[in-house]
Amino acid sequence: MTVSSQEAIVAVSAKLKFDGKKATITWGKGSKNISGYNIYRIPIKQGWDDDAVVMFCQEWVVKADGSTVITARNPDPIANAHDAAFLLNKNPITATSFVDTTIETGKEYIYFIQALGATKKGEISPGSWKQTLLSMKTVRTRISHAGGYYNHPIELELTSSVPAQIYYTIDGTAPHEGSPNNASTVLLQLDEDTTVKYFARDLAGNKEEVETAVFAFDNDPPEIMSVFPSAGLLVATQGKPLTFLATFGDANSGINVSATKLLDKYGNDITSDAKVDKDSLSFTIENPPAGTTAYTLLIEDTSGNILTKKIIFTVDPIIPSTWASFKGRKFAAPFTVDLETSESATIYYSTDGYPPFAGAKNTKAVASPVKEIDISNTTVLQFFAVDSAGNKEATQKEIYYFDELHDSVVNLQVSYHEHSKEVVLTWDPLAGFHRGYSIYRVTNISEEKIINSSRTGRYWAPQRLKLSNSIITDTVFNDSKIVSGGTYRYGITVVNEKGVEGLVSNLASVKVIFKESALDKKDAIARSVAWLESTQNKLGCWGDTAGHRMLATSQVLNAFNFAKRDNAGIRQAVFYLRGRFADNNDFLSRKILTLNRFGHNTDEMVNRLLSQGTVDHIRIVGWGLQKMYKYDAIDTALGAMAAKCTKIEISHHLRGGEDSLKTDKSLKSPGGYYGWVPEKDTNVYVSSLVYNAIKAKPETYTWITGSQNANGSFGGGLVDTAAALLWLDMSDDSRLKAVQYLVAQQGRNGAWLEDPYLTGLCLEALLK
Repeated sequence: MTVSSQEAIVAVSAKLKFDGKKATITWGKGSKNISGYNIYRIPIKQGWDDDAVVMFCQEWVVKADGSTVITARNPDPIANAHDAAFLLNKNPITATSFVDTTIETGKEYIYFIQALGATKKGEISPGSWKQTLLSMKTVRTRISHAGGYYNHPIELELTSSVPAQIYYTIDGTAPHEGSPNNASTVLLQLDEDTTVKYFARDLAGNKEEVETAVFAFDNDPPEIMSVFPSAGLLVATQGKPLTFLATFGDANSGINVSATKLLDKYGNDITSDAKVDKDSLSFTIENPPAGTTAYTLLIEDTSGNILTKKIIFTVDPIIPSTWASFKGRKFAAPFTVDLETSESATIYYSTDGYPPFAGAKNTKAVASPVKEIDISNTTVLQFFAVDSAGNKEATQKEIYYFDELHDSVVNLQVSYHEHSKEVVLTWDPLAGFHRGYSIYRVTNISEEKIINSSRTGRYWAPQRLKLSNSIITDTVFNDSKIVSGGTYRYGITVVNEKGVEGLVSNLASVKVIFKESALDKKDAIARSVAWLESTQNKLGCWGDTAGHRMLATSQVLNAFNFAKRDNAGIRQAVFYLRGRFADNNDFLSRKILTLNRFGHNTDEMVNRLLSQGTVDHIRIVGWGLQKMYKYDAIDTALGAMAAKCTKIEISHHLRGGEDSLKTDKSLKSPGGYYGWVPEKDTNVYVSSLVYNAIKAKPETYTWITGSQNANGSFGGGLVDTAAALLWLDMSDDSRLKAVQYLVAQQGRNGAWLEDPYLTGLCLEALLK
C-alpha cells in the first residue's frame, strides 16, 4: 500500500519548544503506514515575509557560496524540497521527537518534518506547511564587557538579541521574573567588585539560561617577590656568567605575561633574549662587565596596572690574586715574608703544611697586605684571597727551604690483627744514629693527598696528622685507636739526633673490619664516621651517579656538621656540593640547607628556588620536582625550609608553602597524612619531614610515634626510623628503642646497606 503525500503530512501535527540553547520538535505519528521521518531545517533570510517563506519552501536553489536564491513559485514543491544540505538527521528516525542543539545565536529557522511512506519514498505535501513548518529565533543577552578585572569604572550594557525582557541581579543571587528588569537594554555603572547575573525572556516566552559575569576592580600594580642580583648588591661572578632572575606576582588579577618586558641600562628592549613565564624572568649575561649594571623590569597585570622597577647593582667578575714578597727557594737565615693582593681583599694563610680554610684553627685571616710572616725553618706557606664581593682565589703555595730534610724509612708494612684489634706497623731499621721515629695517620683521601704532597715537595708533613707526639724507638708500632669500617693510611718519619724530622715515607694502608657488630650507640657512630671518611672519592663526594652524589654528599655533610667535624675532606666535599648544579628542587633545597649549615651565603640559590615554586598571586604555595610540576609534599617541605636560608626579606611570600602543607588535601594521602605521591601513599619519612617543616605539635603525629614496631623501628624500617628520630619528638623510651634498632641494623663495617646516603642519615639520627 502506498501512502499519499497528502495523507502522510496532514496526519503529522508538530510543535516546537525552545529553551534558549536548543529546539525540541515533537509530532504525532500520523498514518500507520509511515515508516520513518526526516528533519529539514532552513535558515530564513532577514526581510522575508510569510509569502516569501511559502515560496522558499516550494522551490530554492543553493549556490556554491552557500547562499539561497528563490527562483520561482513551483506548483509542485515536492521536487525541490528534498535537499541534503538542510537535512539534520543522517538516517531516518522512528521516534516522534527531535532535539536540535546546533542553533546559532540570533538566527531564525523553519523546520520540515518529512514523513516516509511504505514505498520508502518520502513526500512533502502542498497545502500542509502551516502544520509542519515552525519558525523561531534564539534569544540571547549580549554583554558589553566580559567579566574580569578592571582598573577603572565601567558602564556595563546588557542587550537582548530579539525584543525581550532582561532580568538581572547585582548581589550574586539568582535572578527571577520578580528581579529588576528592563526591556531589551540594561545599563549598569560599576566601580566596585560586583557579580552580575541575568537572563532574557522573549515575547513568545522563550527564556535563556541564567548567565553570570564577575567584575573586580584592581588598582594595585604587580609585586616583585624576589630578584637576584638585588638592588644595591655587589655581586661576585668568579669570572663566570651571571643570571639575572626575578620572581613576581600580582595580588589580584594576575600577570599579563605578554606585556612583561626587560630593558637594559640604555632602555633597549632585550626581552627576546630572556626567558619569561607567568611568574618569573631570567636573563643570562655570558661575560658580565665589571662595574654598575642596571636593568628595568616592566610588569603588567591583566587589569592594566604596570610596575616599573629599575634594579641597579655592581658586578665584580675579577678574581683577586696574591703574591709573596719572596718566591719559594732555599734560604740560609731566617727572614720575613709579606703577602699582597691585586685589590682590596682578605688573605687567608697557613704555615703548618695543612691547607688554609676560612674559619679553620690553622688559618689566619688578615686584611691585605700581610706584613712580616716569620720564616725560620723549612716552611710551606699556603694562602688565598677573598675580595669584598666574594670572589675567591685558588690556594697558592710557596715553599721556603733551609736544611735539606733527610729521607725516611723504607719497607713500611701494616696489617690488622683481629685477635687484638690492633693495626701493627713494621719497617726496616735505619742505619746510623737517630732518636727514633714519628707515626702519621690519615683517614680520608684529601689528607692522603696532603701528606703525599709534603713528601714530593720535600717539606715537613703537617703536625696535625701525627698520630702521637711521642718518639718511637722501636721499628714496630701497634695502633689500637682504630674503628671498624675505617681505612687507615700510615707514614713514618725519622727523627735525627737533633730532634729534626725527615720526610714522611710512602704511605701504607689497611682496611679494618671487626667480626663483632657495634656494641652501642657510641660505637655505631664511630664506625659510621670511619666508613664514610674512608669511602669519600677523589672528587670529594660520596655516591656513584650524579644524582646520588648530590643527595649522598649533602646528607653526609649534614651528619659531619652535626658531629662538629672539620678537616680537608669535609671542606672538599663542601666545595664539591657548591660547585654542582642541582637540576631539581629536591636537590636544590638540600644543597641550600647543607651549605647554610656550613656558613655559606645561599641568596642566589634561594632566589632560583623561589622562581621554581608554584606562585598563587604573591604567595608561593608549594614546590614540585621541577617548575611546571604539580607541587607535592616532599618538595614543598624541603623548599619551605630551604627558602628561609637567606638574608632576603621574603617571609610574607613563603607562608603559602607551609599553609599548603597544613590545609591542602591534594598533598595528603586518603588517611590525611603525607607520602611520596600526593593523594596516594602514606610514608613515615615524608610525613616526619613535613611535620618538622611546619613545626607540628607532637599530638599531630601520634599515628607515627604511637605505632612503633616491636623491634623499635617505625614504618618500613631504616629510612623511616632515622626520619622519626631526626624530626619528631618522642618519649625517651621510644627514642632508646629506635636507636637500638638502628645500631642493630648497622653492618660490621659501619655502613647501613653500603649506602652513603642512608649511612649519613642514620648517623645524623644517632647524633641528635
